[in-house]
Amino acid sequence: MSAAAGNYKFVPIEDAITEAKQMLNIGDGTSFDIYLNTLAQRALIRLNSLGQLYVENITIPIDQGQAQLPDNCVKIIAMRYCDADGKPFGAYVADFAFLDQCNLAVTGADNRHFSGNVMINNNNIIWQYPNDAPTSVKVAYQAKKVDEDGFIMIYDYMVEAVMWFICWNFYLRYPKQYVPEQGALWKREWKAQHDRVVSFDAFQSFQNNFQKAVNLSHPRVLSL
Repeated sequence: MSAAAGNYKFVPIEDAITEAKQMLNIGDGTSFDIYLNTLAQRALIRLNSLGQLYVENITIPIDQGQAQLPDNCVKIIAMRYCDADGKPFGAYVADFAFLDQCNLAVTGADNRHFSGNVMINNNNIIWQYPNDAPTSVKVAYQAKKVDEDGFIMIYDYMVEAVMWFICWNFYLRYPKQYVPEQGALWKREWKAQHDRVVSFDAFQSFQNNFQKAVNLSHPRVLSL
């Protein structure tokens, strides 16, 4: 596992599940697979899931007044209209609270132009008046990291935390299969790794979001 901040990589969440199976002495393809996967998802919630989030910038075509967001989209950060050549222009809608959190001062942005005309519903950007919609929009959005098959990816520094969470909660459900000392150890390891991941995760997420956010709108860099 990488030791320096900013030198992490994404790995499948299955890596944590596989390590937990080895710790719990559970083979592959057992009746516990669904439950172990559920525990892994719960671990991400307990860790605030920051380690599976990042910011992406994409151009989305518009068809009949609707633009479909990617399946891994969590929320839109900013959006601008594109002209016929795909070049962004004019005012933009932005999540100013998020940009402020990234310590990014934004001036000259105006979202009143879009009021009452654009809404987000069922992962689609929908124009109330389709004739007013451009041919495409450029969107910056916060996303869950997934692989090409749609399975969740997490930073490698999260693997141990997810593994220990699985082990501890599996012990709570099936305590007779393990000695109490194992359960106590797994609980301690989970708490220690939880605190470690939250500190690394907050820093990593902030840096990632900030770097992508400045690409949206800061006048000294390439704008959205």
